[in-house]
Amino acid sequence: MLQRLIPVSLIFLAMLAGYFAPTILAQFLPDDQEVDLAEYCMLSTEPCKTKGATIVLEHDSTKPLEPTRIFVIWPESTAQSLTLEMEGLEMDMGVVKFRLENQGNGNYEGELMLPVCTLDAMTWLGKLSNGDENVKTAVRMTHE
Repeated sequence: MLQRLIPVSLIFLAMLAGYFAPTILAQFLPDDQEVDLAEYCMLSTEPCKTKGATIVLEHDSTKPLEPTRIFVIWPESTAQSLTLEMEGLEMDMGVVKFRLENQGNGNYEGELMLPVCTLDAMTWLGKLSNGDENVKTAVRMTHE
């Protein structure tokens, strides 16, 4: 009887440890660093200037699955196109990538279309790149 009880008890303890291990480990691991939105160029109809680039959105905020045009003036950039990678701040939605095409004279233009999420409003953090330099961007998305 005791020989049967020991393996069953060990299996039960292993399952219990596996269930509580993530909670216990989370207590000892450092919290995710807070994002300082002041480091990001908040995109809207007002031009945002950073690192030699000026960025403007067609609208002050975006809506899910509705295209919004983005305009970038980056005189020092000679890239044929810019890439914009964005990911959700409040909810993990993966990374969405956009390409902005060179219109000549350092002017770039593209279109953003962000996916639907279950939150009423969400901030998308982005990295705009010309291949040599990166600019941190942020966009506010609302369902209204």
